[in-house]
Amino acid sequence: TYHEKATGVDTSYKDLTMALDLAYKLESGLKFGIDVKRVGAVFASPTAQTRRYNPLMAPSLFGTDRTSQVYYDQFINEDVYNNSIDVNLMTYANIFNNINPYGAATPNRFVVGATFSTDTSISNYGANVRLDYGSEVIGEGGDAKRTFIVATAGGIVHLSNLLDVDRLIDVNAGVRYENTSRSEGATVDLTSMLVDFGASVEVVNKLDLLVGLKYFAASGNEFITERDDFNLVSGFQELNVDVSEVVFSGGVRIRFSKKQSFSINYSNMQFSDNLTSTESLNLGQLFINYVGKF
Repeated sequence: TYHEKATGVDTSYKDLTMALDLAYKLESGLKFGIDVKRVGAVFASPTAQTRRYNPLMAPSLFGTDRTSQVYYDQFINEDVYNNSIDVNLMTYANIFNNINPYGAATPNRFVVGATFSTDTSISNYGANVRLDYGSEVIGEGGDAKRTFIVATAGGIVHLSNLLDVDRLIDVNAGVRYENTSRSEGATVDLTSMLVDFGASVEVVNKLDLLVGLKYFAASGNEFITERDDFNLVSGFQELNVDVSEVVFSGGVRIRFSKKQSFSINYSNMQFSDNLTSTESLNLGQLFINYVGKF
């Protein structure tokens, strides 16, 4: 029996969890794939569902006056990551991944995905495109179900191979778009987008110039699901958001060998919350890294 708090009605049902993946590779090296998964509304697996990233952890980097996290925290702040297994479904940030916040084990999801990619043996470039469409198995808070559309694409071009030069010149780019909607009952319309770009250029022998840019934006409304100790829905918290964030990085890298390198990199992040004029950040950080593989 799925608890009436999750749907607004007392509903009994039989459920299942299933997954299917199909792939086909052409002689040219292009690969196509389709996958389908259905995870029951009350499916539980603590080891599979425990989230590594915890959006509730207060960020300690750059002072203690910040109470909320930004996208930049995910790759420079170790405090936001979880090191233990939790038997309860952790709260997640809807703006970053609403279709699969607990990965393949996300409960109450039916998702169909299609992929197109190039084979890794292609030396001049690589590309990947994926489209996902999903919906809830059972509506939370009423009969109406949320639907999810996610489109991702990315690629890298090895310009040194195309230009036939003995020097590293790589350019990569990617984009991820997600929309969550529900037109009946408690309406939902949340959109997020992440765009990234990067380049590595060998200016002199084994000395590389590195540049990178990330842009993240999210706007709309959603509902944060609150759960009890049995992972059953106990309530909802309304979420309204309109944020944007830009991260720029630049630096140099010295490659001593294929297994050892030294780099100096500076990153700058600018964050703004358009719903709260006082919520804005401008942070800079210098990284000095040595990487050695033995």
